[in-house]
Amino acid sequence: MSKYKIKIVDSVQKIENNILRAFETDFKQSLRAAVPRIQSNVVELVKDKLRVCPEIISIRSGVLKFDFGIGDDVTEPLIAAIADSVYVYFRNIRINKKATNAILSIYIQRSDFVNIIQNAYGVTITEKGENIPWLEWLLLGGDAVLLVGYRVSYGLYDESRSGGAIMVPGGFYKIPSEYSGTPADNFITRALENSQEEIYDIVRRSI
Repeated sequence: MSKYKIKIVDSVQKIENNILRAFETDFKQSLRAAVPRIQSNVVELVKDKLRVCPEIISIRSGVLKFDFGIGDDVTEPLIAAIADSVYVYFRNIRINKKATNAILSIYIQRSDFVNIIQNAYGVTITEKGENIPWLEWLLLGGDAVLLVGYRVSYGLYDESRSGGAIMVPGGFYKIPSEYSGTPADNFITRALENSQEEIYDIVRRSI
């Protein structure tokens, strides 16, 4: 009967390092493969959250629609633009004998809001040809007075674009406090502020 001898020429440390490197390669590939699934599901979550937030509902068929003189429904293009800003990636993927680490970054909406406030749906034009940047006001204007010398008059007017109000001379206009926003606190941040657990669940199911 033949006898064989096996001689290990590499050190235990080198073998461990080789195993860790191989595992790290597979781990990175798995995480990167999960990114499209995570991004797609987060996009749908963002859309769902925005569609039921009070401001979007009001823009669609409430006080904000009348205040801003919005005719056709612009909420779906607005929601789509915000959701399209979602960006997901993993970084700092590291594996050693003590721990496996990876940082998942999920970005939702640019902090300068340029991707949405510069779009045509975020502006209405008055009969005098003046632009009303209502989306910028809603996101960034806070409780400041935005128009002096005009106020909203609610009712059925033939000349009303929204079908429920017109601007008339006198008084002033500011965003209703329950809807007003600032760069750090606006309808987008409020719609998503309690979504952490749902996002965690998306990540767990995607990897």
